[in-house]
Amino acid sequence: MKHRKSWILISTLMLVVLLATACGAKKPKTFTVGYFSIAPMPEIVTDLAKGAMAELGYVEGENVTWVIRNAGGDLGALPQVAQELVDADVDVVIAIGGILAQSMMAITEDIPIVLVTTDPIAEGVVGGYKDHGHNLTGIATRPPTERQLEYLLQIAPDVERLYVPHHPDLQAEGMNLERLTQAAAASGVEMVVGEARTDEEVAEMLADFPADIDAIFIGTNRITHFPGDDANFIPFAIEHNLPLVVSSSTSVANGALFSYNNDLVALTAQAYRLVDKIFSGTPAGSLPIERPEYFLTVNLQTAQAIGVEVPDDILEVAKTIIR
Repeated sequence: MKHRKSWILISTLMLVVLLATACGAKKPKTFTVGYFSIAPMPEIVTDLAKGAMAELGYVEGENVTWVIRNAGGDLGALPQVAQELVDADVDVVIAIGGILAQSMMAITEDIPIVLVTTDPIAEGVVGGYKDHGHNLTGIATRPPTERQLEYLLQIAPDVERLYVPHHPDLQAEGMNLERLTQAAAASGVEMVVGEARTDEEVAEMLADFPADIDAIFIGTNRITHFPGDDANFIPFAIEHNLPLVVSSSTSVANGALFSYNNDLVALTAQAYRLVDKIFSGTPAGSLPIERPEYFLTVNLQTAQAIGVEVPDDILEVAKTIIR
């Protein structure tokens, strides 16, 4: 009987140990997300990222940690910042731009990358949208430049001279500028290109703004490169009664006339669904690079302020109208 009681006691202890071990195995893993951008991100962008992850069950401070790094607008600092992310032992890197993904790929093949950039094929990051042989997936956000110009000319048909701010060191902006140049020539619109690499240079650009400009066209989503764009271009455009075309609905909410591009909220959610798949065990390289949806956003308050009447057929296709 004594041996039987001892056996029961030992069996009970073993069961407790096994249950404790099993419970420990179910403890949620904590993931570390690296966020890599050229310039410091506006708070709204990082808040959207954290919110999108929270919707998927990854809550900061509970089961996810963020390592947010940027190069301060200095492209030469990208390798150093990429190394900081590797040293931080992140589980995935969100790279906002093809050149950032290339900086990561140059020093590691192990960390999965979710890339958000204009055209990863044309930028030389990958050879195709799938089966490209890299530990990478993401979203190709190639802006609908030609359609943006069409919308502008429908809203403001008298536009003859178009001012285009341009970052000469960013390949994605260069490709977009080439497409815009062709579209403008076909529409009989003269382009005036202004170069600026920093928010300070943007401010200088506007202080020496050329005469006889009819509209300003910012065709790519520059919020990741120049967070101060809204503070510079929007009040300037309104003060001078100039239609301002942008590629961020957030900038339209801040006072730009219209945007036609991916929606920042929808794009963020799309990117972090890819992160979730990677955290669930799907290899990044097996996930094809995706394309986003495009949405038209119009600010009628700004239209009234600058004396522009937006046609009804434009308003009919707009996803968001700010009245």
